[in-house]
Parts: sequence; C-alpha cells; structure tokens
Amino acid sequence: MKYAPKSVFILENGKYIEISYEELCNRAESDDAYKNKRFLPLYGMLMEVEENEYKQFYKTSRRQKYLEELSREKGDISFDMLTTDDFNGQDILVDTKTDALGNLL
Repeated sequence: MKYAPKSVFILENGKYIEISYEELCNRAESDDAYKNKRFLPLYGMLMEVEENEYKQFYKTSRRQKYLEELSREKGDISFDMLTTDDFNGQDILVDTKTDALGNLL
C-alpha cells in the first residue's frame, strides 16, 4: 500500500469501530478471519463492507473507467467539458434545426 490509511472502520457486533491501520495488520497476522475481510477506500480511510458491496463498488468503478476510455478513443465530448466560468456547456450545444420560416424547432 502506497500510504497507510488514517484509520480503519471494522464491523464488530453489527457496529463500526475505528482502529488504526497498524492494528488491522496485527489482527490480520494473528487471526485468519481478517484476511478475508473486504475494505473500501473512503476519504483516506478504509471501511469494511460485505463481499457483494465490495464487488459492486469495483464493478461500477471499472465500468466508469471503461466508458471514459471508450469516450476518449471516439473523441466524444460532454457538456461538462464545455462548461467554463462564462458558459454553461448545455447552453453552448443548441439544436439549430429550423422550419421553412427559419423558426427553431
């Protein structure tokens, strides 16, 4: 791990308790049950979650990364990319279809 988390929240008796990262490492060395626990990063901390929550988090994270990579490859743009201090991205992209009289449709 690049940086040790500030603190770790583990589930004990249905409630979260806060321990240090060093304490988690010590518990993992002495108790095999801690080796199978799953944690999610949360603002520089770790939070224990159930297996299905862990899988869903990383599935969603990987999907978002894939969509961003695909968008970059295709040269797609989003409203957010056009938003600046002076303009709102949604206002820049205006549908300019007009009818026979020149009225916007």
